[in-house]
Amino acid sequence: MIEEPSMNEEPDLSPLDLLVLTRLLPVGEKGDSPARIRKDLESLLEHRWSGNVLTEVLDRTLIKLTTRGLVARPPAKKKNAVPAVLLTPEGRQTVLAFLNVSQLPAKPKPTWAALKKSLLLARSLGLPAPGQALSSIAGFKAAVLRQKFGLPLGDYPDLKSVKVELTRKLLAMGPKEKISLETVQAAIFGRELGEHRPADPKKVLDRLVSRQVGARRDDEKELRDAALRMDQRGRRSSRPATLSFAIRARGLRSEGPSRSRGMCFRTVWRQQGLHHSCLESTPERCGLPRHGPARVQAAPRRSQ
Repeated sequence: MIEEPSMNEEPDLSPLDLLVLTRLLPVGEKGDSPARIRKDLESLLEHRWSGNVLTEVLDRTLIKLTTRGLVARPPAKKKNAVPAVLLTPEGRQTVLAFLNVSQLPAKPKPTWAALKKSLLLARSLGLPAPGQALSSIAGFKAAVLRQKFGLPLGDYPDLKSVKVELTRKLLAMGPKEKISLETVQAAIFGRELGEHRPADPKKVLDRLVSRQVGARRDDEKELRDAALRMDQRGRRSSRPATLSFAIRARGLRSEGPSRSRGMCFRTVWRQQGLHHSCLESTPERCGLPRHGPARVQAAPRRSQ
């Protein structure tokens, strides 16, 4: 995104005007055709205009810049040829001021592709010129991350330094804390603990375990005891209650004459996770309380 012109630039030039002027900066005295200008700028403008609309927008922009004396369109040498577009001296000074430089470097030869990767990109990101470090993708990534996250580094840091400082910022690590696998893991675990995070990074894992088992302290004995206490609190008896068996079976029996007494009881016991053989077995064998009934009996069949 191209920023709005500053006070020392032409006040009524739009970002699009400045983009077109920048595109014309490296072409020299021969100028360039409107078709090539459109082709080079299309990828930067297609989010707003496309097709014939984009062509019309660029034509109006060139007319405006020509009227202002910033670009010139000398007559074409060939009949019916479209006149080329080139910067005037005033237009050249305007775009150089926009890019915050007094002149383009002689070597390497300036091209539109090079300008996009350096001076124009630096201007768009609000970075000081020259922006040659942006020419590499690593330098570009480093500059963007430094700026967007406000990292305490220079304008054009190396990517390695950016990764270190970004890790510190995202994991809320201290400015002098060593970056290693252990410290990063401790920081991640600490984020899970939130306000209960211990001051000592070496104790973060113990605190995390303590929180899961409900321990009162972080020492080894208390962690193990807390796990046992949790087991006792959460354990449920797997033995079925015997009080409602006959009632439930009788209810199943009343659903229809086709259900036999044995079928009803087997259904109830199967729902309780027991084998139907327990119908004729002792309480101890079936896992029932010793003080319970010796055997579960079906309700007597009603006379028809």
